[in-house]
Amino acid sequence: MIFKPSFASMKPMSDEEIKETDAQNATEQVYELGYLLLPTILEENVSAAFGNLKELTTSLAGVPVSEEMPKMIQLAYPMSKVVANTRHRFTAAYFGWLKFTMGVDKVL
Repeated sequence: MIFKPSFASMKPMSDEEIKETDAQNATEQVYELGYLLLPTILEENVSAAFGNLKELTTSLAGVPVSEEMPKMIQLAYPMSKVVANTRHRFTAAYFGWLKFTMGVDKVL
């Protein structure tokens, strides 16, 4: 069986529909948040930190598009962070990302 799409039911968008779509696109954008979590976090607490970041974006009216749970990676170069008044150097971290849509006014 060969499927032939029918374009007979398709109609061009009206000027009003185009303006409405443009207005929505002007106020919302797709953003991607990439982040590193300290490797000193216990593995069972990584999902809680991930959940906190997701909750933060949704509390600001962000709509999730896709995501990746953080996983331990080797960093391309050492990074330092001050923890309890002591500078620590890390060569590994948990890396994850979130992709979401959000109003331009909510991002900052």
